[in-house]
Amino acid sequence: MMSAGVLGWRGHDWKAQGAPRRVALFDPVMRSRELARRAIHRLGHIAVVVDDLQSGSPDASIAQAYDLAVISCPASAEAATSMLALARTVFGEQTALLVVAGKSRTLQMRAICNGIRESVIVRPSSFSSYYALLRQAMRRQGFDLMDSEPQWGPYRFEASAGLVQFGGRTLKLPPLEFDLAMEFFRNLDRTLSRERLYNTLWEHFDDGSRALDTQVSRLRRKLDLQRVDGWSLRSASGVGYRLVSPRTQDAMGFTLPGRPRYPSTAMPANPVVRSA
Repeated sequence: MMSAGVLGWRGHDWKAQGAPRRVALFDPVMRSRELARRAIHRLGHIAVVVDDLQSGSPDASIAQAYDLAVISCPASAEAATSMLALARTVFGEQTALLVVAGKSRTLQMRAICNGIRESVIVRPSSFSSYYALLRQAMRRQGFDLMDSEPQWGPYRFEASAGLVQFGGRTLKLPPLEFDLAMEFFRNLDRTLSRERLYNTLWEHFDDGSRALDTQVSRLRRKLDLQRVDGWSLRSASGVGYRLVSPRTQDAMGFTLPGRPRYPSTAMPANPVVRSA
């Protein structure tokens, strides 16, 4: 275990757990692609959207870039077989493949995917199902996964349901707000740039958009992140935002009498790659 933040806050030993790993995601259907992208993020890893396998090439740099590729299986049997062969060519033999297929195509794909680094799951219809299936598949491939109910101080998150419990209340946040909250708490006491937050949570965005500011304002209000019990979500002028913990408030010279002390299981920083 190592300290997170300052003055003795405890967190998971990130070096022992392993750094976040990159997961390639190829799925032409926006809804299911977004479900997978959110699930990978909540499991503590980095989803990189691949728009077109045909543009890929059997390059060593591509094979080394990803630890797992999640591939959506076409409905046609011939197209599905060709897609799998192409994916193996593009990503190489060392990258694990997870094929997401409809029920009618699952048995056929499992017969083809007979290697220990290839597996098939039935296409989930809900986020909670996708989260559970990806969790199982990524664990089988040796991924270190974030706790399904991580807690920082009084804030407990339920990743599969999008719920946050604190102060005797339970809130169900919209997906984007929930993922934004987890990103701040996972990077407690660290300034996150606007670019990083946009690249992590939005697949596509407009540089001139105020969407991030709107989401932060809502999150600050809903989770009482305005120095209630010392937790404060602050703007870093010209840079981005920072979630400050009570212990950091103490180190900065703030006095908050009568504040309860909370243990933390905060995880250290998560490097980010732009999801194209």
